[in-house]
Amino acid sequence: MNYFKRNFKSKIGVFFLIATLIFWMLPSNLIFGEGESSDIELLQQALVDANANLAEAQVAAESAALELEAAQAAAISANTALAAPKALADEANAKLAEAKATSDEANKALEDAEKDLADAQEALENAGEEDDIAALEQAVADAQAVRDEAKTEADKADSKLVDAQAAADVANTALAVTQAAADEANAALEDAKAKDEQAKAAVSEAEQAVADAQAALDAALAALDDEESGEEGEEGDGQSGDGNTNDEPEYTPSISSDKEDYHPGEEVTISGEGFVPGEDIQIIFYAISAENPDGVIEHTDIIDNVGEDGTFEYKYNIVGAEKYRVKQGQ
Repeated sequence: MNYFKRNFKSKIGVFFLIATLIFWMLPSNLIFGEGESSDIELLQQALVDANANLAEAQVAAESAALELEAAQAAAISANTALAAPKALADEANAKLAEAKATSDEANKALEDAEKDLADAQEALENAGEEDDIAALEQAVADAQAVRDEAKTEADKADSKLVDAQAAADVANTALAVTQAAADEANAALEDAKAKDEQAKAAVSEAEQAVADAQAALDAALAALDDEESGEEGEEGDGQSGDGNTNDEPEYTPSISSDKEDYHPGEEVTISGEGFVPGEDIQIIFYAISAENPDGVIEHTDIIDNVGEDGTFEYKYNIVGAEKYRVKQGQ
């Protein structure tokens, strides 16, 4: 991702001084036909378009990477947030289970006490003259007291059960809400991962398209260079008998930049001097990074405004890489 970072200065400096000098000493339309020139221009435009597509893919990939980073942070936060409500829900459910067990036990004791009271009352009602009525009445009174105490305990247990159920409902609802948020965050994370992979694949395809376009342009320029060399050889064979050649001026081309350091997106001004007046010059900006030490073509163009004094000026707004080098293409 260092290739896309905008938080450092783009280093240019001396890399602008690396240039391959003149590739034609005469205007292009005098060296090769208009059809060949048009083909070169089409290939150059194809390379420009491929680099533009690559830049768009890289921007999209950077955006996808940032979205993935944000989704990962959100998922971690959402999953971490589950711990507290889950602990509360577990505790509330444990208390609910305990309250239910106590309520069941109290109601069973009440049921037994009511049965014992019923048996004592029945014994008293069926007592004969020979039975100890006082003892039976005391048994009924004792059973009634036990039943009343069991009823009080059962009521308390049932009340605690209601409270425990309410607390468990609240805790489980909070857990369900938090769980839903975590599920949503995890789903968003998976979606972000898929988008990141797609963006990376798009960058790879765009890089291959740039490489193919560059190879096609290099091959076409090399073919024209070979043709030029052949024509120069024929001109040499046609020299005058005294062995003198046509007197032609010597040129010492050089290029320079207006500054040494630039910010991403800043305009760079390239100045050239010592070139053949009227000649066409291809200029190529290579973005250099740790991942691509040889550089990846970011921008290329044809300079067709070399003045009569052999100078030109070219402006370009860089995207922003660690370093740049500028090369004059053949």
